[in-house]
Amino acid sequence: MISRTGLKGLAAATMVVDHVGVVLLPQLWLLRCVGRLAFPIYAFFLAQGFRYTKSQARYLARLAGFALLSEIPFDYMVYGQAFAWQGQNVMFTLTLALLALACLEKGGWWMAGAVACCLAAEALRTDYGSFGVLLPVTSFYLWPRGKGLWALVFLAMCWLWEFAPIPGTPVPMEALGVAAALPLALYHGGRGTEGPVVRWGFYAVYPLHMGVLALIAGLA
Repeated sequence: MISRTGLKGLAAATMVVDHVGVVLLPQLWLLRCVGRLAFPIYAFFLAQGFRYTKSQARYLARLAGFALLSEIPFDYMVYGQAFAWQGQNVMFTLTLALLALACLEKGGWWMAGAVACCLAAEALRTDYGSFGVLLPVTSFYLWPRGKGLWALVFLAMCWLWEFAPIPGTPVPMEALGVAAALPLALYHGGRGTEGPVVRWGFYAVYPLHMGVLALIAGLA
């Protein structure tokens, strides 16, 4: 069984591996394959956070704050400059996903807001786009109904969004993220050793590691 701390640690570690592959070792596509585990786990925890948070407003503010904080490191890491409008970091995607879940929870005409969140992700070119908005939604609604159902929908989404294939195959590289179902299934719901420092550390590792990679790439 895996605690929440262990599962978040896995997500953070595979994310760093992925970004090392993007910035420093693009020829080692295997690093990108390992990194496919990260986002499904983050999406799962966003869904869990929405389900159990005591304040959706504070949760939203925390995500939006780290989205703003992470944008300059993201732009430096990906585009080599402080401000670039070609793409926005994944924290903006997760912020829109949380808004989409809130709209779906209200129901009625509010559900149109979830569609607007998907369109906004595409218009703003946030990392993962509308796929990244919908994956936490599928985690929220489908995971409790069955891991197999979630996996099938996840794989279908990977083909529908036409992600880049694994070199030499027709298989979307993002589809490898379905392997995240195994550690997620082993998650026992416990917090592990998570305290305020560890909890905030999982947020902070995103902008910090991108800043470090951007610095290394700039010095290389």
